[in-house]
Amino acid sequence: MIRPITDHEYQINGGAWIACSNSNTISNGYGTYTIIDGNLNADIPAGKLKVRVKSISGNPPSAVLVNFTSFSGLVVDNDAQAYLTAAGIQPGQTYTAGNNPEDFPLASDRVIRAVNQMFVELKAAGIYNKLRALYPFLGPTNANNFVNAVNPGTYDLVPTGAFGATFGRYGISFDGASSLKTGIFLSDFGENNISSGLYLIGNGGGFDYGVQYSGTYQYGSSLPNFIWYKWYQQETTGAANRAAISGLNIMNMQAANLSNFYSRGVKLLTSTKNNTPSATFAGKDIWLGNLNSDNAYHAGGCSTSTYGLFFLSTGLTDAESVTMTNIIEKWAFLIGRNKGEIPYNTFQFFGDSITFGQVAAPAYHAWSKAITYYRRATEKNWGVNGTTIVDCNTTAINNLIPKGGNYTKVFLAFSTNDCRNDNLYGTMNIEMFATNYAAVIDKIFAAGYQPDDVAIISGYAMSTTDTDQHPGLAALQDQYIQRVATVAAAKGITRVFNMKAAMFASGGEDFISGIHPNNAGHDFIGSYLNASLGPF
Repeated sequence: MIRPITDHEYQINGGAWIACSNSNTISNGYGTYTIIDGNLNADIPAGKLKVRVKSISGNPPSAVLVNFTSFSGLVVDNDAQAYLTAAGIQPGQTYTAGNNPEDFPLASDRVIRAVNQMFVELKAAGIYNKLRALYPFLGPTNANNFVNAVNPGTYDLVPTGAFGATFGRYGISFDGASSLKTGIFLSDFGENNISSGLYLIGNGGGFDYGVQYSGTYQYGSSLPNFIWYKWYQQETTGAANRAAISGLNIMNMQAANLSNFYSRGVKLLTSTKNNTPSATFAGKDIWLGNLNSDNAYHAGGCSTSTYGLFFLSTGLTDAESVTMTNIIEKWAFLIGRNKGEIPYNTFQFFGDSITFGQVAAPAYHAWSKAITYYRRATEKNWGVNGTTIVDCNTTAINNLIPKGGNYTKVFLAFSTNDCRNDNLYGTMNIEMFATNYAAVIDKIFAAGYQPDDVAIISGYAMSTTDTDQHPGLAALQDQYIQRVATVAAAKGITRVFNMKAAMFASGGEDFISGIHPNNAGHDFIGSYLNASLGPF
């Protein structure tokens, strides 16, 4: 007998029992269902997802079924999941950012988290619903790169003509004869209900914006009332002098005859449909106006690269455009759109083998790499296997690069080897630990860093299999963790994270391999820090 899904309920990580319904489950046929409820945003250890037949007509609930393996709730936003599915991005994969051989490999789980967070933040800012199209240019194939993230299958890019675009580390690159078409209808913007597609054409190493009407690509005066937007680089000094305009570029169609063009958050141009198409920015001529004033096809050999083109509906303000740019710039970096010319924060890490990333395999699982990835930063890791805070005070901290330029934040994480050395060998005691911890913090401050520039992990979970072998170790570790908090408070540092407590509250032994976090543990620490650090 197969009971209907509405007779069931589920529980996640000890929370409330939730009745299954058509809104939080999807039928897979044969009496099986997939739970799609947003509560699956958290990592769920084995045994922490429970399902049962609920109490019906006075009968008690049935026995509980539980998950036998842990898993990560990588996506909580349904729109983000729809895009990721259409773009062919699945958990547990590694692929390049494009089809160029020099592209660095991307871990799909990190990409999934970043895409999801980008969607969540755009929605929280009230911007997502104003987007007509968003092209992150992601996925394992060129076809995946054409997908419109806002509404996959609608307004997807379509190759036309002599297509010469490639996708790589910096996004999409065109040669002078290539073009893409997307079906963004100008009728959305009040232009006489012309049902026509908006083109992106790689003419002259840039992009031209035009329309298709009655199946014909229109030039000249045949459509006198439409807006023609054209952006390309200077045509007069030769391809050798045409530096590419790259980065995030936004066309915000604010009204029927008004549009703003933004590059990296800076509004370069405001155009009406009869404007003279000329402007200058950073030595490059950017034309944004009406094709009626210039019918020429600007062929050229210069290639331009951009990692995203975002077309917006009417009414987005300048402030909203800047907000959207900041959100997408932040998360686009994390999904493989790393523009090396833009400075990013560099986080420095001091700690033992856990900070160094031991047990994490592949290395991208290491929590230090996770938090730098999430926070759009780069990593300088001074962690050393087997060390204590005394070792750091005498040796490692001397590597600290003073605050300035990209070097803005410091992570400090000791207590595991310290408390073990105390318990097992008597080579450490808690007062020695506290004295050296305070000394290390003083050296960080002496290098120009402020309390708000420092984040501390006071301790990690160790397997009870290990602590049970050493009487008193678990309790002693708690004393060390508390002393870290006391020392940090005296120095004015507020970002102190007891990962032992957090790990046992969420995954416990599933996060641990001996005295080290395993891959799931490192992933949890990175996610936890990202959610808890606040502005940093």
